[in-house]
Amino acid sequence: MFASRQTHGVIGVITFLFFIFSSALSFATSASITASGNEGAISVNANASFTSYEYCVGEDPPECWTVDWGFLTVSLYRESDGYTMGLGSVSGEGSVSFSTILDGGSISQGTYLLRAVATDSESVTSTSNASITIDNTPTVTVSSPGLVEGAFTIDGTTQFKERVDGYEGMVYVSALGTFGAYKNFEGTDITWNWNDFPNAEPLDAGSYTNGDYTVIARAKAYNGAWSEDAIGTLTIDNTPTVT
Repeated sequence: MFASRQTHGVIGVITFLFFIFSSALSFATSASITASGNEGAISVNANASFTSYEYCVGEDPPECWTVDWGFLTVSLYRESDGYTMGLGSVSGEGSVSFSTILDGGSISQGTYLLRAVATDSESVTSTSNASITIDNTPTVTVSSPGLVEGAFTIDGTTQFKERVDGYEGMVYVSALGTFGAYKNFEGTDITWNWNDFPNAEPLDAGSYTNGDYTVIARAKAYNGAWSEDAIGTLTIDNTPTVT
Protein backbone atom coordinates (compact mmCIF):
# COMPACT_ATOMS: atom_id res chain seq x y z
CA MET A 1 0.00 0.00 0.00
CA PHE A 2 1.34 3.37 -1.00
CA ALA A 3 0.13 6.75 0.20
CA SER A 4 0.70 10.28 -1.00
CA ARG A 5 -0.10 13.43 0.96
CA GLN A 6 -1.27 16.65 -0.63
CA THR A 7 -1.94 19.83 1.41
CA HIS A 8 -4.13 22.69 0.27
CA GLY A 9 -4.24 25.37 2.96
CA VAL A 10 -5.38 23.74 6.16
CA ILE A 11 -7.14 20.86 4.43
CA GLY A 12 -5.13 17.69 4.06
CA VAL A 13 -6.20 15.05 1.55
CA ILE A 14 -4.71 11.59 1.78
CA THR A 15 -5.02 9.37 -1.29
CA PHE A 16 -4.39 5.64 -0.94
CA LEU A 17 -3.40 3.63 -3.98
CA PHE A 18 -4.03 -0.11 -3.74
CA PHE A 19 -2.23 -2.63 -5.95
CA ILE A 20 -3.47 -6.20 -6.39
CA PHE A 21 -0.77 -8.73 -7.12
CA SER A 22 -1.54 -12.14 -8.61
CA SER A 23 0.50 -15.27 -9.16
CA ALA A 24 -0.26 -18.79 -10.30
CA LEU A 25 0.05 -21.34 -7.53
CA SER A 26 0.01 -24.15 -10.10
CA PHE A 27 -0.38 -24.06 -13.86
CA ALA A 28 -3.07 -26.67 -14.41
CA THR A 29 -5.50 -25.37 -17.04
CA SER A 30 -6.10 -28.29 -19.40
CA ALA A 31 -8.86 -29.96 -21.43
CA SER A 32 -9.49 -33.48 -22.69
CA ILE A 33 -12.24 -35.11 -24.76
CA THR A 34 -13.06 -38.64 -25.95
CA ALA A 35 -15.72 -40.23 -28.16
CA SER A 36 -16.89 -43.85 -28.01
CA GLY A 37 -17.20 -44.52 -31.74
CA ASN A 38 -18.44 -43.32 -35.14
CA GLU A 39 -22.02 -44.58 -35.39
CA GLY A 40 -25.21 -45.03 -33.43
CA ALA A 41 -25.12 -43.70 -29.88
CA ILE A 42 -21.76 -41.93 -29.56
CA SER A 43 -20.76 -41.14 -25.97
CA VAL A 44 -18.83 -37.88 -25.63
CA ASN A 45 -16.91 -37.17 -22.42
CA ALA A 46 -14.90 -34.02 -21.75
CA ASN A 47 -12.96 -32.83 -18.72
CA ALA A 48 -11.21 -29.62 -17.72
CA SER A 49 -9.03 -28.48 -14.84
CA PHE A 50 -8.16 -24.87 -14.04
CA THR A 51 -5.08 -23.07 -12.78
CA SER A 52 -5.29 -21.81 -9.20
CA TYR A 53 -4.28 -18.14 -8.96
CA GLU A 54 -3.38 -16.29 -5.76
CA TYR A 55 -4.36 -12.64 -5.51
CA CYS A 56 -2.92 -10.34 -2.85
CA VAL A 57 -3.58 -6.74 -1.84
CA GLY A 58 -1.72 -4.51 0.58
CA GLU A 59 1.48 -5.30 2.45
CA ASP A 60 2.89 -6.20 5.89
CA PRO A 61 1.12 -8.64 5.74
CA PRO A 62 -0.86 -8.65 2.47
CA GLU A 63 -4.41 -9.92 2.29
CA CYS A 64 -4.48 -12.89 -0.11
CA TRP A 65 -7.06 -15.22 -1.64
CA THR A 66 -7.13 -17.87 -4.37
CA VAL A 67 -9.31 -18.30 -7.46
CA ASP A 68 -9.45 -21.55 -9.46
CA TRP A 69 -12.67 -20.94 -11.38
CA GLY A 70 -13.17 -21.63 -15.09
CA PHE A 71 -15.52 -22.98 -17.73
CA LEU A 72 -15.51 -25.75 -20.33
CA THR A 73 -17.21 -25.52 -23.74
CA VAL A 74 -17.76 -28.48 -26.06
CA SER A 75 -18.63 -28.27 -29.76
CA LEU A 76 -18.85 -30.36 -32.93
CA TYR A 77 -16.90 -29.00 -35.91
CA ARG A 78 -17.19 -30.31 -39.49
CA GLU A 79 -13.88 -30.05 -41.30
CA SER A 80 -15.26 -29.90 -44.86
CA ASP A 81 -17.11 -26.60 -44.50
CA GLY A 82 -16.42 -25.26 -41.02
CA TYR A 83 -19.94 -25.94 -39.72
CA THR A 84 -19.94 -25.78 -35.92
CA MET A 85 -22.61 -26.93 -33.47
CA GLY A 86 -22.35 -26.18 -29.77
CA LEU A 87 -22.96 -29.22 -27.58
CA GLY A 88 -22.88 -27.52 -24.19
CA SER A 89 -20.81 -25.85 -21.51
CA VAL A 90 -20.19 -26.13 -17.79
CA SER A 91 -18.36 -24.00 -15.22
CA GLY A 92 -16.96 -24.59 -11.77
CA GLU A 93 -13.98 -24.43 -9.44
CA GLY A 94 -10.91 -26.62 -9.75
CA SER A 95 -12.21 -29.03 -12.38
CA VAL A 96 -15.40 -29.84 -14.28
CA SER A 97 -16.78 -32.64 -16.46
CA PHE A 98 -19.24 -32.73 -19.35
CA SER A 99 -20.90 -35.67 -21.08
CA THR A 100 -23.53 -36.13 -23.77
CA ILE A 101 -24.74 -38.64 -26.36
CA LEU A 102 -24.55 -37.87 -30.08
CA ASP A 103 -26.92 -39.64 -32.46
CA GLY A 104 -24.63 -40.75 -35.26
CA GLY A 105 -27.62 -41.83 -37.33
CA SER A 106 -28.88 -38.24 -37.50
CA ILE A 107 -25.57 -36.53 -38.35
CA SER A 108 -24.65 -35.73 -41.96
CA GLN A 109 -21.85 -37.64 -43.66
CA GLY A 110 -18.33 -36.35 -43.06
CA THR A 111 -15.37 -36.07 -40.72
CA TYR A 112 -15.87 -34.03 -37.55
CA LEU A 113 -13.80 -32.74 -34.68
CA LEU A 114 -15.22 -32.89 -31.19
CA ARG A 115 -13.61 -29.90 -29.50
CA ALA A 116 -13.26 -29.14 -25.80
CA VAL A 117 -11.96 -25.72 -24.70
CA ALA A 118 -11.09 -24.96 -21.07
CA THR A 119 -10.83 -21.29 -20.05
CA ASP A 120 -9.63 -20.24 -16.59
CA SER A 121 -10.17 -17.04 -14.60
CA GLU A 122 -7.21 -15.34 -16.31
CA SER A 123 -8.58 -16.27 -19.78
CA VAL A 124 -5.85 -18.85 -20.31
CA THR A 125 -7.24 -21.57 -22.60
CA SER A 126 -6.48 -25.19 -23.39
CA THR A 127 -8.01 -27.10 -26.33
CA SER A 128 -8.44 -30.81 -26.97
CA ASN A 129 -9.89 -32.50 -30.08
CA ALA A 130 -11.23 -35.94 -30.91
CA SER A 131 -12.03 -36.96 -34.49
CA ILE A 132 -15.08 -38.95 -35.63
CA THR A 133 -16.14 -39.94 -39.15
CA ILE A 134 -19.82 -40.41 -39.93
CA ASP A 135 -20.52 -42.84 -42.77
CA ASN A 136 -24.08 -44.14 -42.64
CA THR A 137 -24.10 -45.54 -46.18
CA PRO A 138 -26.54 -48.48 -46.15
CA THR A 139 -26.21 -51.72 -48.10
CA VAL A 140 -29.05 -53.52 -49.87
CA THR A 141 -29.65 -56.82 -51.67
CA VAL A 142 -32.56 -57.97 -53.82
CA SER A 143 -33.61 -61.41 -55.00
CA SER A 144 -33.66 -62.60 -58.61
CA PRO A 145 -36.89 -64.61 -58.82
CA GLY A 146 -36.04 -66.10 -62.21
CA LEU A 147 -39.00 -67.40 -64.21
CA VAL A 148 -42.24 -66.23 -62.59
CA GLU A 149 -45.89 -66.80 -63.31
CA GLY A 150 -49.11 -65.64 -61.76
CA ALA A 151 -48.80 -63.74 -58.49
CA PHE A 152 -45.21 -63.45 -57.32
CA THR A 153 -43.15 -61.35 -54.92
CA ILE A 154 -39.66 -59.91 -54.48
CA ASP A 155 -37.48 -60.22 -51.37
CA GLY A 156 -34.41 -58.40 -50.17
CA THR A 157 -32.33 -57.25 -47.23
CA THR A 158 -30.97 -53.90 -46.06
CA GLN A 159 -28.38 -52.99 -43.45
CA PHE A 160 -28.59 -49.54 -41.87
CA LYS A 161 -26.36 -47.85 -39.31
CA GLU A 162 -28.15 -47.29 -36.01
CA ARG A 163 -30.13 -44.14 -35.37
CA VAL A 164 -30.92 -43.55 -31.70
CA ASP A 165 -34.33 -41.92 -32.07
CA GLY A 166 -36.62 -42.80 -34.97
CA TYR A 167 -36.44 -44.80 -38.17
CA GLU A 168 -33.05 -45.70 -39.66
CA GLY A 169 -33.86 -45.16 -43.32
CA MET A 170 -35.94 -45.88 -46.41
CA VAL A 171 -35.93 -48.76 -48.91
CA TYR A 172 -37.06 -48.13 -52.48
CA VAL A 173 -37.76 -50.95 -54.95
CA SER A 174 -38.61 -50.64 -58.63
CA ALA A 175 -40.02 -53.66 -60.42
CA LEU A 176 -41.05 -54.41 -63.99
CA GLY A 177 -39.85 -51.00 -65.13
CA THR A 178 -43.15 -49.24 -64.50
CA PHE A 179 -43.58 -48.47 -60.81
CA GLY A 180 -41.79 -48.42 -57.49
CA ALA A 181 -42.55 -48.92 -53.83
CA TYR A 182 -40.90 -47.41 -50.76
CA LYS A 183 -41.08 -47.58 -46.99
CA ASN A 184 -39.26 -46.23 -43.93
CA PHE A 185 -37.83 -48.94 -41.69
CA GLU A 186 -36.71 -48.98 -38.06
CA GLY A 187 -33.85 -51.31 -37.22
CA THR A 188 -30.40 -52.04 -38.57
CA ASP A 189 -30.81 -55.49 -40.18
CA ILE A 190 -33.93 -55.50 -42.31
CA THR A 191 -35.42 -58.37 -44.28
CA TRP A 192 -38.18 -57.05 -46.50
CA ASN A 193 -40.77 -58.33 -48.93
CA TRP A 194 -42.53 -56.50 -51.74
CA ASN A 195 -45.83 -56.90 -49.90
CA ASP A 196 -44.40 -54.96 -46.91
CA PHE A 197 -44.54 -51.71 -48.87
CA PRO A 198 -47.82 -49.84 -48.37
CA ASN A 199 -47.87 -48.38 -51.90
CA ALA A 200 -46.83 -51.58 -53.67
CA GLU A 201 -49.12 -52.82 -56.43
CA PRO A 202 -49.66 -56.58 -56.69
CA LEU A 203 -47.14 -58.34 -58.90
CA ASP A 204 -49.00 -60.41 -61.48
CA ALA A 205 -46.91 -61.99 -64.21
CA GLY A 206 -50.01 -62.64 -66.27
CA SER A 207 -50.48 -58.89 -66.75
CA TYR A 208 -47.11 -58.32 -68.45
CA THR A 209 -45.66 -59.17 -71.81
CA ASN A 210 -43.10 -61.90 -72.15
CA GLY A 211 -39.51 -60.90 -71.56
CA ASP A 212 -36.68 -60.36 -69.12
CA TYR A 213 -37.16 -57.67 -66.46
CA THR A 214 -34.90 -55.88 -64.03
CA VAL A 215 -35.61 -55.25 -60.36
CA ILE A 216 -33.75 -52.35 -58.72
CA ALA A 217 -33.50 -51.83 -54.96
CA ARG A 218 -31.78 -48.97 -53.18
CA ALA A 219 -31.74 -47.65 -49.64
CA LYS A 220 -31.38 -44.18 -48.15
CA ALA A 221 -30.20 -43.62 -44.58
CA TYR A 222 -31.94 -41.00 -42.46
CA ASN A 223 -28.95 -38.68 -42.83
CA GLY A 224 -29.27 -38.74 -46.63
CA ALA A 225 -26.63 -41.33 -47.56
CA TRP A 226 -27.68 -43.58 -50.46
CA SER A 227 -26.67 -47.17 -51.03
CA GLU A 228 -25.46 -48.51 -54.33
CA ASP A 229 -28.19 -50.05 -56.45
CA ALA A 230 -28.88 -53.75 -56.05
CA ILE A 231 -30.01 -55.44 -59.26
CA GLY A 232 -32.23 -58.48 -59.61
CA THR A 233 -33.75 -60.13 -62.66
CA LEU A 234 -36.87 -62.04 -63.51
CA THR A 235 -38.39 -63.57 -66.60
CA ILE A 236 -42.01 -63.68 -67.69
CA ASP A 237 -43.13 -66.24 -70.25
CA ASN A 238 -46.87 -66.51 -70.60
CA THR A 239 -46.72 -68.56 -73.80
CA PRO A 240 -49.72 -70.88 -73.75
CA THR A 241 -49.69 -74.46 -74.91
CA VAL A 242 -52.46 -76.14 -76.80
CA THR A 243 -53.23 -79.73 -77.71
